[in-house]
Amino acid sequence: MKKGLAYVSLFMSVLMFFIFWNRPNWATALTVFPSWIWLTFWLFALPAKKQKVFIFATVGWVLFGLFQVEEWQSMLRSLRPVEVVEDDLRISTINCSGSNKALLDAFAEEPDVILVQESPSREFIEGLINEKEGYAYLYGFDTSIIVRGEISGLKNERIYIAGDAIIDTKRYIIVSLRLLTSNPRVDLYRLDCWQSQTFMRKRQIEQITEIVNLLPQDVACIVGGDFNVPQRDKVFSYMREGMVDSFSSGGRGWCNTILVDVPLLRIDQIWTSSELSCFDAYARESEGTDHRLYTASMKK
Repeated sequence: MKKGLAYVSLFMSVLMFFIFWNRPNWATALTVFPSWIWLTFWLFALPAKKQKVFIFATVGWVLFGLFQVEEWQSMLRSLRPVEVVEDDLRISTINCSGSNKALLDAFAEEPDVILVQESPSREFIEGLINEKEGYAYLYGFDTSIIVRGEISGLKNERIYIAGDAIIDTKRYIIVSLRLLTSNPRVDLYRLDCWQSQTFMRKRQIEQITEIVNLLPQDVACIVGGDFNVPQRDKVFSYMREGMVDSFSSGGRGWCNTILVDVPLLRIDQIWTSSELSCFDAYARESEGTDHRLYTASMKK
């Protein structure tokens, strides 16, 4: 029995490694959870700790953790000194859950760009912009964009808003989005759990594809907001070629953004074209919302 459980642990380490490496749509019911949760299957091997299979299972889960769990990498990056860049572009994204306080928290970062989801009222944003010299905004059904500069609307849909901005004489195409909300389920023994999760992921891929098709090749682009999918999800493989996840190079500390008190997943992200390079990024608590505020500082 002990040996059998250890073999189950070994099998799961190999299976989950390849599932999280490829993240196929049919496995969304598994990959919608934080990757590190699956490390608990290592415990199955413990009763056989005097057997060779325990060593193999341990190696399997160590490899899974090294390649498929990103949190330890950002924690290590937090040990390095933060580069000082005088003329940077600071971008924040916040799902406000309709909260005025959450948006005020974003302004406290003194950003050049704020990507807003579940926006507070138009009246509140307009009043705030009137108090902040040099800012302009686009307001949408669910998402909004605020910039320190000028911005004109390109497209305004239910799940995203896109604008053409001028910030410090440089042009940017900016998109604030909130994809369909994922619905993690633990009843993995039910067929409709797998089917519904697969259907949802396909819809989210359709949405990101629509957004990406708006992006020109010859202008610096910023795409961010509430993707409603875990980090490294299949959805991000449909991002335009050359777009980079700001967290992957500059993220430090525990950068998961949902839930605010127990941040398990990094669903709030900022992606930019290669003209911009992130040198510092972090998430912090925000008032009035269940999302953390995420801010990335970019070299222009």
